[in-house]
Amino acid sequence: TNNDRVQVFSADGKFLREWGSRGDGDGQFTTPFGIAISTSGEVYIADSINDRVQAFNTDGEFLRKWGSLGSGDGQFVDPVGIGVDGSGNVYVANSGSAFVQVFNADGDFLRKWDTRSGDDIRGHGPTSIAVDNSGNVYVADAANERIKVFTTTGGYLMQWGSTGRGPGQFKDPFWIGLDRSGNVYVTDFGTNSVQKFSVKLQIP
Repeated sequence: TNNDRVQVFSADGKFLREWGSRGDGDGQFTTPFGIAISTSGEVYIADSINDRVQAFNTDGEFLRKWGSLGSGDGQFVDPVGIGVDGSGNVYVANSGSAFVQVFNADGDFLRKWDTRSGDDIRGHGPTSIAVDNSGNVYVADAANERIKVFTTTGGYLMQWGSTGRGPGQFKDPFWIGLDRSGNVYVTDFGTNSVQKFSVKLQIP
């Protein structure tokens, strides 16, 4: 985030290319956080301090942007997490509010939902988001030390995690990722660790 750029590497760590610089112009960033790539090869960046999303092709050519500071539909307050589903819809976790917003690939607002649950005790803090092949949406709620799972329309499915340093506990879970088998990987800032989970959804 401090270098305000995107770097691309091969699977064996060879540097391939980079793009971006500090600023608020097209193709520039101020503290970029989340990144997601669609099946069509478009690269979406959550440009946090600029309160927007930017889209590029895999060569780093600027395609489009959307978003501004605010609490309305299509507006953001420190967007940090971003994910894409199999249909190309873009999900944005907004750390400055409790909402996930969903857009089509062109940036048109589709819907949003509140990620808060009844037993949250620390407000809100969605920081990262990932969508699996079945359309389940995983949200890392760093403020409440847990992972929450929703449908693509915001229907609650399940959650896990609590405050602590043991297996399945967290101290600021910030990033979340999925592999092709559906396993969930969570980076936990407070313990400097990565935890891996095998999830079987318990649908209400």
